[in-house]
Amino acid sequence: MSSLRRRVEAFTDRLTAITEMKVNLKAQLGELDRLRDRLRKAQLSARRSRLLPTTEAGASQLEAAPHQLGSNHEYTRGCVIEYAMSRERSQ
Repeated sequence: MSSLRRRVEAFTDRLTAITEMKVNLKAQLGELDRLRDRLRKAQLSARRSRLLPTTEAGASQLEAAPHQLGSNHEYTRGCVIEYAMSRERSQ
């Protein structure tokens, strides 16, 4: 096999690897965008449920001790973990 042919094959192999990597990265970016949207919606939902009490008791709790209601980080973290676990099960 000639030197030129080996170089062409090596170049083709590298080009194929780069193309496959590009496709993989594009798929991962799409997945990250979907996860970001789910996370944003979960945060908004948690924020709404925390800021808009549905009962009078909830309203009085909000007025009496808003600092004790906590943040939505645990809820958001749970959503991310649930999503990651569902992705692992599907693969």
